Amino acid sequence: MRRQRTWTWSLAVALGATLSGCALVAGGGWFAQPVPLSQRNVEPPKRALTVRGVLKAPTNLVAQGSLADAPAITASHPFDAAAPISRVQSLAGFRIMTLPGEGEPGRANWNADGTVGSAVVQLIDPNTGELMGTGFTDAQGRFVIKTFTRGRDMSAFIAQTVLRNAKGETVGLLAAPFGVAVVSVPTKKEGVEISAGTTLLTFSSVFLSNTYPTLDLSKGFAGVASPRLGKLVSGFSASDVHATSAVLNRGTPITGAKSFDEVLTSLVTSSAVLSFQVDRLGKQVNSALLSPEEEVSLHSAILDQLLATILKVDDQQAASGAPATNDLFETAAGEVDLDIVKQKAEEIARQITPSSMPTLPPIPTPTPGNVGVELR
Repeated sequence: MRRQRTWTWSLAVALGATLSGCALVAGGGWFAQPVPLSQRNVEPPKRALTVRGVLKAPTNLVAQGSLADAPAITASHPFDAAAPISRVQSLAGFRIMTLPGEGEPGRANWNADGTVGSAVVQLIDPNTGELMGTGFTDAQGRFVIKTFTRGRDMSAFIAQTVLRNAKGETVGLLAAPFGVAVVSVPTKKEGVEISAGTTLLTFSSVFLSNTYPTLDLSKGFAGVASPRLGKLVSGFSASDVHATSAVLNRGTPITGAKSFDEVLTSLVTSSAVLSFQVDRLGKQVNSALLSPEEEVSLHSAILDQLLATILKVDDQQAASGAPATNDLFETAAGEVDLDIVKQKAEEIARQITPSSMPTLPPIPTPTPGNVGVELR
């Protein structure tokens, strides 16, 4: 997540630097006092970042046939239907997901292991909705995208692909959220996996930020601008997202689906359940009315802890030989250390500009009963 600038030196400029190579000639001429880079006050406005990753679709969908012949998605209101579960205000009558029209014919193809070749992968800044970079997967589903972060602060990205069939119809959307800060040479590269599990985590941020009304399935997150979504996404580390998604990808909502329509509906519903647990834990930490900045900081801290406890619960179940249950998120929520959440939330809040987050609509009722995610 962090970056150093690369400099090209002529022989004359090299002679003006110190022997260690760590100082530059200041503006006072060749004989001016050199100023070490570490002491310069000018912060580079952009820091280069290389994102490498792999794109994977559920293997059970691959078994249904080629991507070119896959049916178009027909679900148009999955977020609207699941919003009450997440305790996010449902906007009745609003078209949540536009049904996709025909676009450019898709050239992507998926392999038996789920990797998707010849697919377009985009990097979106969720704060602004801007496209920050585009890449194409090779035959093994691997991609490389050159982009940049703004300074050394934590930047948010959503890596996404909108899959299309041979008719140009939208077949599915897969996305992965991650935050990165380029502060040193080792952090100028980031590894990302895009899968159904990472899409679930992305959708959870969509609910918690209330940005689902602006999400067009045929475009994904391009054009979806939300400081609240950006702050939630920036709290995800790519490594934690990858590890947690490996658990989520084994869930029957994903492995039991026969089409992308089913996968999409299951991911939306499951992410709403996860969002409900985030909201419930938030009420336990602080039941008072919070400012938008305090609320998003608290939600981000809880999501961070939930990713860790989901892995903990999965390890415990594997070690005991006990069958996986359908209340993964509820069980993981019970393992969250609220004291750590409070500390983390305070740290995040200090990084947010006051009055920079929008206020969310009122919470709907009723709340869900016994709902969860079933693993196999």
